[in-house]
Amino acid sequence: KNNKKGMYAYFFILPEKFLFTKRDTREGLLEWKNLDWVLKKDNKEIAENIKYFLPEMINIKTPMKYHCTYLNPEDKNELTKFEVRSLEDN
Repeated sequence: KNNKKGMYAYFFILPEKFLFTKRDTREGLLEWKNLDWVLKKDNKEIAENIKYFLPEMINIKTPMKYHCTYLNPEDKNELTKFEVRSLEDN
């Protein structure tokens, strides 16, 4: 209705049998990465806002809304505001 975009993130603990080597998919390369690599400050291989919400998302057990506001929403290069909200907040 308000042209808002977003994603859902789910966390699972998987047995080792689910580990695999790199796989090419239509959306790019699918590969297991350790958390240090994902949160590396200048990592240009992932969405730049992940370093803001992922640590909290991992540590907080209650589902929350993580909202990022950008100076220019089209290129998403400059994050201007990061908020964590309860799911009940609109």
